[in-house]
Amino acid sequence: MPRPPDEICAECGKVIKRGIANLVGGRILCTPCKRKARREENERIAYESLKHVTQSFHSKIAGTSHEGRQSIVRYCNRGESLVLIRNPNNRFSRNAIAIYNLSGKNLGWVTEDSAETITPIIDAGGLAWATVTERTGGHGHKKHYGVNIEIFYIIEPPSDWIERQNAIIKSILEKRSGCLASILMLAFFRF
Repeated sequence: MPRPPDEICAECGKVIKRGIANLVGGRILCTPCKRKARREENERIAYESLKHVTQSFHSKIAGTSHEGRQSIVRYCNRGESLVLIRNPNNRFSRNAIAIYNLSGKNLGWVTEDSAETITPIIDAGGLAWATVTERTGGHGHKKHYGVNIEIFYIIEPPSDWIERQNAIIKSILEKRSGCLASILMLAFFRF
């Protein structure tokens, strides 16, 4: 009895013995390419399931002891909503994201590590915002105040969130007398 013909992997071109080939998505694949295709499909499904979900992580506000910010930071309260405004033209960091309260006062900046995480999301059209989780210091040997925050982000926000974001940024800019008009602004806060 003649042996069945071999197959060719559609991904890598490897010759596959008949009977060992795997049919994945209408394509014949060798076992390593099948595993890779399944892994990529699982990653795509995971991304699709998370892109509309709000995710978060904890961080601190950097720069709270500069430019007179201590007088603002000392009045931060747990649960206070904060606006994150991207500043790609910042001379110190290409990932710079300023943090403002709803009164338009600058509290500081997102730490560099945290900014590296959320800058690509913001730049791709996602939204990020924060809330105060704790005000630290201000007593004993720690005379300066600090602020711990939780940063929230969503990769593909609903369109009505983007409209709200733009209204908030406009309000912040009006309170700041337009001094941030040249900054590319992408921000949002939790309602």
